[in-house]
Parts: sequence; structure tokens; C-alpha cells
Amino acid sequence: MPNEVKSIYAQLAKGEINIRKITPHGLRHTHVMILIMNGLPPKTVADRLGNTRND
Repeated sequence: MPNEVKSIYAQLAKGEINIRKITPHGLRHTHVMILIMNGLPPKTVADRLGNTRND
């Protein structure tokens, strides 16, 4: 995890703010869901994520 993200979590911990850590992979899934919920076509979502499969 990048140092900047670790720093943010450390600062939150000092303030007794408890949030679940999210991984970059988790952020990727969140990004996908936001795109899909906003009506982007699956091909556009796949291209945006760098999907290289050519079906």
C-alpha cells in the first residue's frame, strides 16, 4: 500500500476514527460499479480498466 494511504490511516487512527481499509483492488471494483450504475456499456468499462481480452 502506498505510504500516503498508510499515513492517512495512521492519522485517522489517532483520532479514533475507525474505517475499513480498502485495497487498490477494492477501489477498482468500486470504480467499476460506479461506471456500470451510470450506464456505461460493458465494453467501455472494460476498455477503461485496460482489459485486453479480444472476444
